[in-house]
Amino acid sequence: MPPIEKGAKQIVIQLSAIALKASEATYKAIFDTANDAIFIHDIETGDILEVNEKMCEMYGYTPEEARKLSVENLSSGKPPCTQEGALYWIRKAAQGEPQIFEWMAKDKEGHLFWVEVSLKRAAICGVDRLLAIVRDIGERKQTQAALQESDRRYRLLAQNVSDVIWTMDLNTLRFTFVSPSVTRLRGYRHSEVMEQSLDEVLTPPSLETATRALQEELGKEETERPGLPRSRTLELEQFCKDGSTVWTEVTVTFLRDLDGKPFELLGITRDITERKRAEERLRTSEEKYRTLLDTLEIGFYETDLAGNMIFFNKTICNLLGYSETELSGMNYRQLLDEKDRKTVFGVYDTVFKTGQSAKGFVYDVVSKDAKRIPHEASVTLVRDDRNQPVGFRGVTRDITAKRQLEQQLLHAQKMESVGTLAGGIAHDFNNLLAGILGYSSLAKTKIPQERQVLKYLDTIEKSATRAAELTAQLLAFARGGKYDARVVDLNSIVKETLEIICRTFEKSIEIETDLLDSLPALEVDAGQMQQVLMNLCVNARDAMPDGGKLTIQTNKVFLTEDHARTYAIKQPGPYLSLSVSDTGLGMSKETMQRIFEPFFTTKPVGKGTGLGLAMVYGVVKNHGGHVCVNSELRHGSTFTVYLPIHETPPTE
Repeated sequence: MPPIEKGAKQIVIQLSAIALKASEATYKAIFDTANDAIFIHDIETGDILEVNEKMCEMYGYTPEEARKLSVENLSSGKPPCTQEGALYWIRKAAQGEPQIFEWMAKDKEGHLFWVEVSLKRAAICGVDRLLAIVRDIGERKQTQAALQESDRRYRLLAQNVSDVIWTMDLNTLRFTFVSPSVTRLRGYRHSEVMEQSLDEVLTPPSLETATRALQEELGKEETERPGLPRSRTLELEQFCKDGSTVWTEVTVTFLRDLDGKPFELLGITRDITERKRAEERLRTSEEKYRTLLDTLEIGFYETDLAGNMIFFNKTICNLLGYSETELSGMNYRQLLDEKDRKTVFGVYDTVFKTGQSAKGFVYDVVSKDAKRIPHEASVTLVRDDRNQPVGFRGVTRDITAKRQLEQQLLHAQKMESVGTLAGGIAHDFNNLLAGILGYSSLAKTKIPQERQVLKYLDTIEKSATRAAELTAQLLAFARGGKYDARVVDLNSIVKETLEIICRTFEKSIEIETDLLDSLPALEVDAGQMQQVLMNLCVNARDAMPDGGKLTIQTNKVFLTEDHARTYAIKQPGPYLSLSVSDTGLGMSKETMQRIFEPFFTTKPVGKGTGLGLAMVYGVVKNHGGHVCVNSELRHGSTFTVYLPIHETPPTE
């Protein structure tokens, strides 16, 4: 061999040796720093030739101890993780078929743990070996087990829960999962539901509601903190297979990817049909309850323990003049003056301390327009489920009409008593006057005409005649007088009376009439009715010493049972009204209460007897009617007579 050739060969050998050493160094560095355990086996015997540091750390052996181990020492021994099983995988790999499998390994202390083994035949430093790479998969196995358990529980829940659990792709809005309970809810098979679109699931109004809610939630993804967990609960009406619908409560949340972006909807649907029916029954019941309360003529209210209004019916608003908004939250003390405030507080305090209801206590309420309105109320304590006091509940009613009726009853009783007394006096007086008039007339026939004593007898006779006229008025007031009732026309009586007063009243009195045409007939004593109208007109004239307007009106009215009770007339029904109004001085309330009493007058001494209006009162009552007066000081007066209608046409 030439020297150069020999030299070149030597150089190649040296260079190859250097390259091999460099490769082995690189291999050693990778071998010792690998994160997985590495075994190098003799391909023929299966003996362990070398292990890396990770293997020693994982199994707890030193390299020297590891080289003496067999596969059996490193296996759990639980089928299929036995020596026989390991040898099977080794033979397959030795034949050139790479193998990857899971294995339950055993460390030096006998602890078992799961590993993933990769077996491969490989040339290491020019020699065929069996390379085993082992990775600890204990955490992965735990995760898999947890996922499997979670999936098992989830499916168990989804298959047995009465609610419907579902997921939906956010892009296609198609179901990706629906629990079997959907069949009980809507009647469709699971496969049918999986093919349905939203418009086949939801009624149009509910579809609109759901779409709007989804858009709002997606909008929040852009404006609020991304990835923020949120859920939305809606009440939606869904179609059923039999053509009916079912009301459901649907709670929806986003399922998110690793970047926090929503990609699916997770929903739970619950049947709330019975709840909706119960709510509807409750709403209907509350509506009926509210309607009933609002139609009552008595006020109903509830307050908290501090006295703040928390519930009330419309009658309360009408009684007080406040709107619902104004009255809500108002304290009852704001509706009372200082005196009644103390009284009512004392009642409420007693109810709170004793738990006993208070009934029929009377106080004055101050309305929005500052009017004092007499009320009669009852109140009881309200308790919660734990029997703790939480407020008060009460009813109240306006007793203005009741007080007026009581006053009218007292007045009627007084007038009845006065009438009885006046009637008795008038009868006795008539008997005395009859004797005076009779004997004076007889005396005049016995005395010559030229005698002076005749003048005295004439004076006695005239005075007795005037006294007889007064007793006639007293008898008219006492309803003891007789009258000649005939069917007449009220307007005719008014017109006849007008002819008299127009001739006799001062020109400063303007007389105006407003007579309803074609009035029904009355059955009255025309003379007494004319005297009634004349007395009312004279009374009106005297109330206008400086002149004014006198107005006479006739009309047809219908008096209700309330009117009948108020006016103390026999029965409700159609009546004719005769009103005489003036623009004079008017009267105080105190005067109006006594205006019909015999001998009561506001005129100076010698200007009136006080029997004119008493006669009006008696005549009208004797005809089954009523007379009332409305007046204010300096604002004139109106006297109104109500007379029952007669069916027969009036006589000429």
